[in-house]
Amino acid sequence: MLKILKENRYDIVLLSTAALFVLGSVWGSLAFPEGNWFCRSGAVMVLLAVMVEFHIGKLQQAENSDASLMAALEIPLTGDLGKDKQILSKCAHVFAILGTLIWGYGDLIF
Repeated sequence: MLKILKENRYDIVLLSTAALFVLGSVWGSLAFPEGNWFCRSGAVMVLLAVMVEFHIGKLQQAENSDASLMAALEIPLTGDLGKDKQILSKCAHVFAILGTLIWGYGDLIF
């Protein structure tokens, strides 16, 4: 478990920051309604989710190029990036969608 957390620390920190930012902005919107903090947090959530997606995509691209080289050299392949990266990728997708909805319609919610 610690190995998974250590390997995915960057992605976990970004997604956690996005979630905490949105939760903090709910308080900010309730305390200071003229600032539209909740709406603005949607933009930050989308940005951080896209950063995670980019990072995972970069790892996938490196894995694919390694797989091509290994196939050319007839070395057995080890597999894909792993279930933990797939889960983080799906979470990032959900965060990007939620962030877009918050960004676009957050002023109607608060």
